[in-house]
Amino acid sequence: MKLLEAEGLGVQFSGLVLFHNLSFAFGPGAVALMGENGAGKSTLLNLLAGVQPLQEGRVRIAGHDLASAPQAARRELAWVPDESVAYEFMTGDEFLRMVFALRGQIDAPLLPALIEGFGIAPHRGKRFGQMSLGTRKKFMLASGLASSASVLLMDEPTNGIDAEAKAHLLETIRQGSGHRLFFFSTHDTHAVAHCGAQVFRLSDPGGSPLAAFFEEPSNFIGKNIAQLEAALGRASGYDDWDLGRVMFDWEADGLVVRVRTQGGAIVGVDFYEGPAGAPRFGVPPRVVWERPD
Repeated sequence: MKLLEAEGLGVQFSGLVLFHNLSFAFGPGAVALMGENGAGKSTLLNLLAGVQPLQEGRVRIAGHDLASAPQAARRELAWVPDESVAYEFMTGDEFLRMVFALRGQIDAPLLPALIEGFGIAPHRGKRFGQMSLGTRKKFMLASGLASSASVLLMDEPTNGIDAEAKAHLLETIRQGSGHRLFFFSTHDTHAVAHCGAQVFRLSDPGGSPLAAFFEEPSNFIGKNIAQLEAALGRASGYDDWDLGRVMFDWEADGLVVRVRTQGGAIVGVDFYEGPAGAPRFGVPPRVVWERPD
């Protein structure tokens, strides 16, 4: 089941197009949203969380449309922004109780392990105004991770926390990714590798999600075609034989991505930019990745 689906998202500010016709779908797992500063990572997360209204397109959370069925969608969604949203006068315990009350969540069986793992038990009675930025961040993370939501959005979750808390966070993501979706922005490549996250890169404003997927080698190195089809949410549209190698193609937005395989292993990825079906008409490719000999 696809837990997070975006279709035709578009955002522009003062005539500057941040992204256009952005579509993707993810099921359970861990997805790291990466890209340069200004690429639109935080804006995209705000759209997906319903914090910022959609300009174009639609978002579905666990099958519920965020615009037409917001209550049902938000029941399946937890959002952890980069900065604390707690009132300065609230204690850690009061903040957690408020979050779960707003969610209508009676029990939080994951919370005790998170409090211990993040080392925040001594700070539960302390007011947010007296906490360090790292401690505030840990309470924010605990409130999201302890939710019953099937989709957890996080903006730079490893920022500002110590090494032990970071290790606990990444292990929590790794263990929970079999049944929940963790979709988070980050510049931390170590964190991505440790929790086994798929990379979804926002390269340029208006860039192709298909190109972004294949421009990140960690998304396909060591994977097979079936795993790529599952990650992309659609089957390859074409395959061919050439000197013992099998090629698989995906097409979108004037781009054809050809994945070359041999013995079931991926040995190369090429981009053909132009009209659909370009590889069959002799258009020279751009070699994106080639397996070392």
